[in-house]
Amino acid sequence: PNQAFILENIWHNIHQVEAPWLASVPHPETNEIVAAPEARKAGKLRFVEFPLTGLMLAAICFVIGAFGGCSFFLILFVTNATRLFQFLTALEQRLRKRIDVWPQLSGKTATDLQQSYEAERQAAQAALKILDDRWQAEASREIFFAKKDQLKAHYEEYERLNQKRLERLRELEQDSGRLQPATAAGAAPRLLPRSRWQVEQEIKTRRLELEQVLEQGAETLQTVRQQIESKRREMHDDLLAAQRRLAQIEANHDAASQRALTTPIVAMLILSFVFGAGYNILSDPIPYETPPSKTVVSDSKPLPPPPPPLKVPHEPPPEAASFYADARVLLQQNRFREASEKLRAATALDPKFGIAFEDLAYALYQMKDFKEAVPAAKQAIYHHSGFRSYALLGNSYFEQKQWDSARVAFDQAFNESGHDWDEDYLMAAQRYVHALGKLKLQALEIQKLEERATNSRLTLLEQLQLGLLYSETGKLLEAETQRNILAKEGATEGAKLLTARINKTLRID
Repeated sequence: PNQAFILENIWHNIHQVEAPWLASVPHPETNEIVAAPEARKAGKLRFVEFPLTGLMLAAICFVIGAFGGCSFFLILFVTNATRLFQFLTALEQRLRKRIDVWPQLSGKTATDLQQSYEAERQAAQAALKILDDRWQAEASREIFFAKKDQLKAHYEEYERLNQKRLERLRELEQDSGRLQPATAAGAAPRLLPRSRWQVEQEIKTRRLELEQVLEQGAETLQTVRQQIESKRREMHDDLLAAQRRLAQIEANHDAASQRALTTPIVAMLILSFVFGAGYNILSDPIPYETPPSKTVVSDSKPLPPPPPPLKVPHEPPPEAASFYADARVLLQQNRFREASEKLRAATALDPKFGIAFEDLAYALYQMKDFKEAVPAAKQAIYHHSGFRSYALLGNSYFEQKQWDSARVAFDQAFNESGHDWDEDYLMAAQRYVHALGKLKLQALEIQKLEERATNSRLTLLEQLQLGLLYSETGKLLEAETQRNILAKEGATEGAKLLTARINKTLRID
């Protein structure tokens, strides 16, 4: 063996190479994106798509309510409603062709423009998916870890080379005993020199190959890391541009797709019938009670309870440990300002005291000093990474309405948390979905989760997030489906949360 090659030192150098920073796909701020004037104009035209049909139906409802024989006319109207609506729609379209009151937009009707935006949206979604997949394939930390695992396999193979050599020689001895008769009774078979030389050469060649690969391992990992970071910088602007383009097209599509007929026409039909009935029984009016006002449900969340006692992951200096112990007592008593002073003293004495930074971020959060809580949470993540540190960072960003930063922090928290369905975990899930809504990414996230569900089984966390997204966007039947899945899988707390969100949405509606 190469005497200058010390395996433990080589592997130590490889292990010291830091992995690229955990980074998700970047998302731009899309709050300021507004629909194009042409799209808004198309939406206004579609807003009055069937006015004549609505007026005719309203007139029929008034006649039904105003004159005697209400029940007969109502039954006749309900049983033939579909045919009547088709007839009135065809009549209204013929009138539209004769009366030129429907201006066109850039040579297209409002419907044509809406369909054009739909095609553009599908193309933009496909382009963004290609970039997203490319990010995962070329800029993910998994590339680095795969290379490191490959080097570890070489390291383990190198450690086993001597054992492999002895096993090969033993096999040759056994084969030689079967093929050559012993020269004397009880004598061991003689191993042919050439066979032994071939084994030694094979082991030697493999040893040199592994030494060369392992000696270059640290440099190889550095190169892989630099390539990943270079790809992230290269793709960052393209991803942001593609997402902004998709957000703009979706804004245009939503504006051009406005259809105001459903609610206004139903309301107009009901009012027409009510006015007709009132006209018929004007002499004996029915007293109507004032409907109760809707209960406004606050979205504000209570601050999390004081943290449970945690184990110190390393041995801090005695004075820092004393400050930390005092701070833990103060935290349990909700004396956050005094606790923060003790924790600042502890971290000043020991800058690597990760758990003290985490509790400092918690105390500052409770004091509503969210800006100061952010750097404390980051220091906690650097020295003491875990769900609670990332969740505190996400909550601090959330309170400052920095939605994208909060989204990223919560996403990273879920990677650390496993399946601990406590209050902080459920709160983080709700705020993650709320941040997606502020970024106008709920529809895109729903689409991603639905596509993933068709190819593989969603995790319980993804089921909960999808249910919350459905409830936030008014898809209550789909939200109930996710609630039932969680209940069936034993995620009781998640199912209770979805039940509460669905009931709240029903009360507000």
